[in-house]
Amino acid sequence: MSSAGSLGLGIILEDEPCPLGIEPLIDADYNRQVLERLGVPTEAIRSISTPVRNTLDEIRATADMLSETGGEGVIIVTSPYHTRRSRALWRRAVGRLPRLSIQPAHEDPFEPARWWRSSSDIGLVAKELLGLVNAWLGSPIEPRGTSNFEDT
Repeated sequence: MSSAGSLGLGIILEDEPCPLGIEPLIDADYNRQVLERLGVPTEAIRSISTPVRNTLDEIRATADMLSETGGEGVIIVTSPYHTRRSRALWRRAVGRLPRLSIQPAHEDPFEPARWWRSSSDIGLVAKELLGLVNAWLGSPIEPRGTSNFEDT
């Protein structure tokens, strides 16, 4: 913890375990709570237990989970700007079976009809466009580090 608070500069949080024993809320935990509050039965919600680095890793882990459990399809909820690339990656890595339904998150602040008016939305669109081109090319560009999965 920084001493910035005593200097009147505010509080700076560092990537260290909190001394109060408070567990950080990770995206999966937050998303689970949202789904449960929206009425999705707890037993219908699955979490990826495999470490993932990107969308392609998430898709492969999801397909593996479906294969292990005999699942015939999955609903993936993602940001509106991310739906097209997610579908393209699924079809490239998995095919048409198991079935995929991609749904945009309704509460996402991204505005598809006005994305060019926000610098953050422009950045998201640029990233997705480059990611989509990468997906169409067979994902030759991977994130830094070693892949969690063997190439298929």
